[in-house]
Amino acid sequence: MTVLNADKAVPGLLLVNGDEYTTASVFPTLVQNREFSSVGTTSTGTSIGFGSGRTGKTFDLAGSSFIAGVETYVVFMPTVSGDLTLTGFTTDGTNDTATAVNVKVSVVDPNAALIAASQAAADAATDAANEAIDAANAATDAANIAAEAADAATVAAEEARDAADAATAAVEELATQVATLMAALSAQVKTLANTVAKIAKKVKA
Repeated sequence: MTVLNADKAVPGLLLVNGDEYTTASVFPTLVQNREFSSVGTTSTGTSIGFGSGRTGKTFDLAGSSFIAGVETYVVFMPTVSGDLTLTGFTTDGTNDTATAVNVKVSVVDPNAALIAASQAAADAATDAANEAIDAANAATDAANIAAEAADAATVAAEEARDAADAATAAVEELATQVATLMAALSAQVKTLANTVAKIAKKVKA
């Protein structure tokens, strides 16, 4: 953590409204939006105010040194990625100055890129599978349509065959009727010829 006073680091003290105060007085408490733990050591290796093995969302800066405007904390960030914000409210000890100062760091999952790539590959595989299913469904629909067309053609062929059979039967029946009529006509002609011959014979006598 680096504390600056008017664009330059101030060793150990901060200037507030013209007066110098220790960092712990100006920033008595920091609040964080997400929990993280720490071993709580300063830049010189001594324990800082919130101690070792700390957890929670608040800590004070009592005991911090801010050598040359810099204090070092060794912390363990959350294991879940996302932004982590530290908020301090400045005060000069009389609480007549209270300005929120925010510091935000982004916690990045080192496996995020791999997870994203895996998810993208899985999504691509899912899309490919869906497209294959759609193609198979389209092929099935086409096959069903072809089968229906074949069935319709078979029915039409059967109907045409039945019509041809009916026409053949009708022709055969008509031929039989014609043959019967011709036979009857031939018999009548023969009878008429015999009658004419008898008449002619009597006339000559």
